[in-house]
Formats: sequence, structure tokens, C-alpha cells
Amino acid sequence: MREFKVVGKSVRKTDAVDKTTGRGLFTTDIQLPGMLHAKVLRSPVPHARIKSINTEKAEKLKGVRAVVSHENTPRNIFNTSVPMFTTTPNLERVLDQYIFDNVVRYVGDEVAAVAADTEAMAEQAVKLIEVEYEPLPTVYDPLEAQEESAPELHGEKGVTPEGKNIPGEIIRIALGDVEEGLAQSDHVVEYAYKLPVQKQVQMETQAAVAQISGNGKITVWSTTQTPHPSRAILSKIFDTPASKIRVLAPPHLGGGFGVRIGLSAKAEPIAVALAQKAGRPVKMVYTRQEDFTSSDTRHPGYVTVRLGASEGGAFQALDLKAALSTGAYCSFGAELPGVLGAMTLAIYRIPNQRYFGHSVYTNCTPGGAMRGFGNPQGNLALERTVDKMAEKLGMDPLELRLKNIMKTGDPWCLPYECGTTELAECIRRGAESIGWDMRGPLKTRGP
Repeated sequence: MREFKVVGKSVRKTDAVDKTTGRGLFTTDIQLPGMLHAKVLRSPVPHARIKSINTEKAEKLKGVRAVVSHENTPRNIFNTSVPMFTTTPNLERVLDQYIFDNVVRYVGDEVAAVAADTEAMAEQAVKLIEVEYEPLPTVYDPLEAQEESAPELHGEKGVTPEGKNIPGEIIRIALGDVEEGLAQSDHVVEYAYKLPVQKQVQMETQAAVAQISGNGKITVWSTTQTPHPSRAILSKIFDTPASKIRVLAPPHLGGGFGVRIGLSAKAEPIAVALAQKAGRPVKMVYTRQEDFTSSDTRHPGYVTVRLGASEGGAFQALDLKAALSTGAYCSFGAELPGVLGAMTLAIYRIPNQRYFGHSVYTNCTPGGAMRGFGNPQGNLALERTVDKMAEKLGMDPLELRLKNIMKTGDPWCLPYECGTTELAECIRRGAESIGWDMRGPLKTRGP
């Protein structure tokens, strides 16, 4: 029998000493000669056109070295997430952001930024920027955002035959005949779930340091999990060859959980724009409040499930629908609905399945990647519905799951075979570890 050297044994963390002694370096620890500090003016309104912006008072403040806005930064459209350049085959990239735009689409959207000798000076300067906003109609719910009366948040680019404000494509997955499967089922349960916003709350907030060399080459240190795609995105934003850009990761990163797949919100392009204008290195660090309001969250929204089963508990049909809020900008909004549908339909052996899902623009903080990426939204809805079906059948929820769980070789909706799975064994072991057989009836008091 092979002896495992790592599995089941305590392993010393290679970075433990540096982190516990404070010697571990993060993006926020970087100090460069002549480095400036950046602060951002963020929109106080959810949707408006910027009629005018006056930065003269901020520019004249002592210690201020650069002020940038939509009036003096590149107008190259981009997406802050990795799908900017790498996306699922047959899906169109959705590009809908600028460093700064003349329209703001959520509370926290970037309006302008300042680089100054100290953070305090930059904060003071931001308060001196005068902006006149022309309020525009708002919509916060992904179902309401598709209605005919809803405002178009990104113009015609987000209008489809199914409704308004839908970036990317509608994802459709089908197997068998769902309507026939439901008609032949002895029991059908249907539930609609409203899923809340969730935030990664990684320990280190978004941050970047940018330095421009004498020959125009750009070096960025940042909290991104993906340095190479981030370099490609910056290349597009600043119309600069990728060969003239370096994106480096410091020795340590204070957590990510998906929120750093791509740019670190807009920390990198804001720092680069200010460094180019000031001619000095610039550090941009988000406050915790900014991290909550102005960097990607998990996608909230609605998931609806119809599940049909025979009297004996065999699943006959599953109809799954999802409408998720991708917020003011698409980020991962084009890719996530496909993951939700494919992964949720692949859990149980069901001969008739159908999925219809997409993201929707709203005047909310953008939704992006967060642990599980689409799986939590679909799994929560499906598993809650399975519990409801077990209750209706009078069956043990564990027994019902094991009866229908996907097995190797079973037909499913994905474009490849199910070659291996230990999901049933995971369920069995999990039930054993929590004493499933010892539980009392639901809705009864414990000991």
C-alpha cells in the first residue's frame, strides 16, 4: 500500500513565520521613492449624467500632483474581469467600462481621482472637486430591469428580444421533454428563490502601485490573482503594447475568493492614469467601505425550480430558470449563468431537464466571481426544492438524494461523459459524520 506523505498529516506553512511576525510584504507595504497616494471621488447617486466637472480647486491644493477624470483619460472600452480576453467559446465578450465615464451607474461608481503627497491631502482634494449631475431613471431589481418601462443602462447594447438590460447571451440548456416529464410526474413542486448580495470580505482590500519609467514602460504591483490577463486588460485600456507592461504580484496576497480574477476592481488603471499624469509612482488602496461598495460581489437575483418525481421518488423532470443582477457593469455576468445552469443540472439523474438563465444590468454594485461561481446560487435553490419534494413524498431527504444522484455513465446535459463521481459516497460519509440517523423529526425540539 502506498504511504501518503502529505494527506492526513500536519504540514508546516511556508509563509507562516513571515505572516505572524509581520515581515510578509503585501501590496499596501510597497514604498517607492517619490510615491504619491491616490483617492477617488465616487458617485453619491445611482444613475446620472455628469453635466460638468470642475477640478481647479483640487489641482491648486498644496501637495496635489495629478487629477484625472473622464475628460483627460483614455476612452478605450474594457471589462475588468478575465473574460475581457478569455471567455467560453461562442460567447461574445461584453465590454462596457471606461476608467471614468460621463455617466455613473451606481452609488460608488468612479467620477475622478487625485494623486497627492499624502493620503490626507488626496482626501481633502477629492472633496474640492465640483460635479453637476443630471439624474437619470434607476432600476435595482433584475426582473424589473427587463420590463419595457425600465431605463436602458447601457443603451441598445443591452436590449434583446427577451427584454432590456441583458448583457451577453441567454443561456439555454435542454435534455428530453420537460413539459411531458412534468405531466407524467406524480408530484411536482415549484419554488422561486430570491438570493441576496454577498461580499467576499477578503482581509486585504483592493490595491495597486503603478510606476512609469522614462521610456514609458508601465510596472504595476497589485492584488490581482491573474497578473497576465490583467496586463492584457491594461494594454487595451492604455493602448500600449503588452510588452511594455509588467504586472507583478507581491510576495503575499490577503485573500481573494474570486474578487481579484482580473483587475483589482479599478485600482490598477486608476493608479496607472495618475502615475502617467504626475510622472511619479502612485499607490491606490481601497478603504473597506470602497471594497464593499465598489468591487465585485456575488451575483444576487432570482432562481426558480420546478421538480417532478414519481410516487417512488424517482426524479422525472427539472425546469430551472435564473435571472441574476450583474449590477452596473457586466464583469463575469456573461459567463456565470452558463455555469449555474450546467453545474446544477449535472447533480441528479433526471431524464427531462431545461434551463433558461441570464444576467441583467441594474443600478447596483457590479457582480463578479465569488467562491463557487454560479454553483451556490443554483445549488441552494435546487437542494431546498429537493428537501421540499422529500417532505411531500414522506421520504428521508438522504434516501431521496441517493436514489437520484448522478452516477458514472448516466446521461446528462454536459457535452462530455460523467467519467467519475464520488458524490454519493460524500453524502453517505457526511450523513454519518453528523449523526443523520440519530436526528428526530423536523420541527421538533432537540434534547
